[in-house]
Amino acid sequence: MLLSLLDDERNDIYLHIDKKVKQMPELYQPKHSTLYYTPKRYDVRWGDVSQIHSEMELFKTAFQHGPYQYYHKLSGVDLPIKTQDYIHRFFDEHEGKEFIGFFDRTDYIKADTERKRRRYYVLMRWNFRCPFEPRWKVVPAQIIRHILLMLQDITHFSRGNELTFRTGHNWVSLTENAVKYLIDKEAFINKRFAHTSCGDEMYKHSLIISNPELKKNIFDMEDEDIAEFQVFAKRVAKAIKAAFPCKKVAQVVLGLEVPHAHIHLIPMQSEADVDFRKEHLKLEADEMKEIAEKILKEFK
Repeated sequence: MLLSLLDDERNDIYLHIDKKVKQMPELYQPKHSTLYYTPKRYDVRWGDVSQIHSEMELFKTAFQHGPYQYYHKLSGVDLPIKTQDYIHRFFDEHEGKEFIGFFDRTDYIKADTERKRRRYYVLMRWNFRCPFEPRWKVVPAQIIRHILLMLQDITHFSRGNELTFRTGHNWVSLTENAVKYLIDKEAFINKRFAHTSCGDEMYKHSLIISNPELKKNIFDMEDEDIAEFQVFAKRVAKAIKAAFPCKKVAQVVLGLEVPHAHIHLIPMQSEADVDFRKEHLKLEADEMKEIAEKILKEFK
């Protein structure tokens, strides 16, 4: 579905297929965009430097076919909720701005960023979030990693502090200048973030905010954008209530894990339905698609 929604003559699409995928899936073939695959594929693991390698491979492949006004890094589950005309007009109006979200500087985030800055995290390829790896690999790797982390804490070991280290989500929209800067710094990135936990949520943010020319162009929401954001949320809330009868649709602005402006819209029968401590629903892709279609049908 994502490829079909991006299919526009103004877009080229670049795709990295995880090396663990042995049989290439049958994908939608764009009619207006050109679809490129990265020449090199990586076995991507959670929290591992392979996340950075796959990102940089995408940036380099796209850069070689550029120039482009913007490079948008999306996950396979992202879906645009605006038309391509709206999206292109928005980036034309804000040309030159860097769209990169930073985690709020809470005490927890500050401490977590500092831990990731100063410590080496080894054997991240084998961790508890790799369910496809046998436990006889994961458990020893975890033990070794934790022992080395403890030793670093005891000895007050600290890696370099050569950047303004910041963290945030890894989905971004960057200019040609920003992508070129990252590519020029690839050797440094590979060396500095090779043994950093979740380095993909740190390397872009740290390099861009440490570069004065790029830092001054980081985008922040204008008042007019916030107002439009709320008006659009109201329309979506009405569609949700029509599709899923409920007493109200709650609007919640909450969360640190997704560092871009976002609103939660939740159909509710009681206040207990808006309890983020509850276990999240786990839905199959077909169920998610059916829900989206019901809401879209009521959207006006």
